[in-house]
Amino acid sequence: MASNEPASEEGVLGTIWYLSRLELYRKQKPFMVTFDTSTFEGSKKTNHLYESYPTRIVDMRAHMGQYKLNLHGFEVCHWDTPLVSNDFDDENILREKYYPEIASQLQKHLAGVSTVHIFQHLRRKTPKGFMKALEKEPDYHQPIIYAHAGNPTLLSHTSLSDKFSRDIVLTTAWRVTKGPNNDWPLAVCDARTVSREDVEQNDVIHRTHVGESLRLYHNPKHKWHFLSSQEVTEVVLFRNASSKELQLPGKKTLKRARWENLTRNKSGIPLSGDIRPPEIHGSANRDESKFTVL
Repeated sequence: MASNEPASEEGVLGTIWYLSRLELYRKQKPFMVTFDTSTFEGSKKTNHLYESYPTRIVDMRAHMGQYKLNLHGFEVCHWDTPLVSNDFDDENILREKYYPEIASQLQKHLAGVSTVHIFQHLRRKTPKGFMKALEKEPDYHQPIIYAHAGNPTLLSHTSLSDKFSRDIVLTTAWRVTKGPNNDWPLAVCDARTVSREDVEQNDVIHRTHVGESLRLYHNPKHKWHFLSSQEVTEVVLFRNASSKELQLPGKKTLKRARWENLTRNKSGIPLSGDIRPPEIHGSANRDESKFTVL
């Protein structure tokens, strides 16, 4: 129906990094190591290779009410918070005040939800000279510039599946803590434009365990969106995973990336296909809180 289709716009020019379609990945699963491996002779931190693509990214602002979580994989909510930017650096404030606040807002907003369980939160910051700063190990979480998504198999590895008998949906609430923000804005991809062939599973190797995430291969059919001048009261909800989709991501599992507006910064990110961005976790003055919604 027309009411479910956001108005068509040309968008602004940005750059999205995608995993390269290498023959290697037919034999070896993509992986990344999150800790220093320099003391291990012959070790590699990753076998990733990325390619960058100039991409038209549509601003949601004029039509943000038309985007729906269960249709596009994301939507924008207007939620006030009494917290200020520095509060998001305080673990006690987050757990004692923000967790109950955001859980209550989700409970009221999402129809048919019986329980909201806060799974984790993540604070991201962008340093000055962000791209140069990537050359060294960051002291804090920074923007992730490649297209990625949460992995549905995550739910099968948690105790939540045993604790609750109902379907589980892992959802993220993305909020900036200072606004208006146009610095490395979050880009979200319309889940309906992503096919299973576009997705590759990736091992994330920690010191104590191995997790998984998803990387995205380029497809010109992908439709990307962002929210310009995002304010603190504007929360982007997007789906990460569902217990109904434990084998591979379904159409409603969202893909996302951070991107640079090339219409504003003409130098942009190098467009050579053989340039590999460093593996980073992370953004500026933002808080990303993840929820398990049942």
